[in-house]
Amino acid sequence: MRDPNLYFSRSVDIEILFLINIFRFLPLRLLTKLLIDKGIYTKYQAVARSVNRLEKLGLIRFKFYADHSKIIFLSRNGARLLSQARGIPEDSINCPDRLSGVNLGAIEHTLKVADLYYLFFTECQKFGFELIQYRGDNSIRYPYEFQMQKRGGGGTFTIRRIVAPDAEIKIRNKENILKTFFVEYDRGTEFSKDVAEKYQKYFELYFLTDYDKRDEFPSILFIAENTMQRIKNLIPYEGSLTNFGDYDLRDKNNVVLKGVFMNQIREHDYQYYYKQFLKDANKFLFIEYSNLKANGFNAKWLNYNQQEKTLINE
Repeated sequence: MRDPNLYFSRSVDIEILFLINIFRFLPLRLLTKLLIDKGIYTKYQAVARSVNRLEKLGLIRFKFYADHSKIIFLSRNGARLLSQARGIPEDSINCPDRLSGVNLGAIEHTLKVADLYYLFFTECQKFGFELIQYRGDNSIRYPYEFQMQKRGGGGTFTIRRIVAPDAEIKIRNKENILKTFFVEYDRGTEFSKDVAEKYQKYFELYFLTDYDKRDEFPSILFIAENTMQRIKNLIPYEGSLTNFGDYDLRDKNNVVLKGVFMNQIREHDYQYYYKQFLKDANKFLFIEYSNLKANGFNAKWLNYNQQEKTLINE
């Protein structure tokens, strides 16, 4: 097979490779919708011809999934070409190369996140908003570290962790206000303690963020595939934040509050920062996927106090 560096690739080919890279695995049906909605193509047949040509060139691969949908992912040659065309480090490109040995549950999760992209993309078009950025899972990593005191004194040791949202979204509304969101997509398979650990890491990342950038910390969207009752069980109302003391979060069942208490930084100003982190309950929003899909940006989300809120004001 020829090295992809030796043949000319049109800009539209690079755009296709880039879209696939966002998600690692992308259904052909969704790729087709995106290319047509973006105005890159006008006919489904034209998309099919380009995709088939990229496969013959060895830049992408296909796999049929459970519902017989065709899943596309990058080959090593495709990753190399995309790296050179867009200046992206090759080792950061999502290139599974083949599907053998890949967890099918992980693929299903990735496909759901890809569907979310299309939902946000079409809603932004409908409301006249601008979707500045959407990064899918497998491509978002925020590593951080901090020092912990050893028990009984005797020095410190380093804890290293990674915040890895399922997606990161940046949307600009009509008033030119940029909103950034982290997305957690929940399939209903995790215990509440596992969900709380996500908010523990978000708080630790917030705490370690530069002081002048904390006000820009993204809102955290929790989208549940299961029932609304699961959401309400995860975020029972626990009382006013102003009444909480240093350790009043210890016995909370609300996953946001529990997660903050679980953090392991606990410096002298911990109480001040957890209150700063939690003071805007609307930065922690929860919704059932079917509700979001049916109502788009008109859907009502619940904040961690179970108060209703729309996602973006016009």
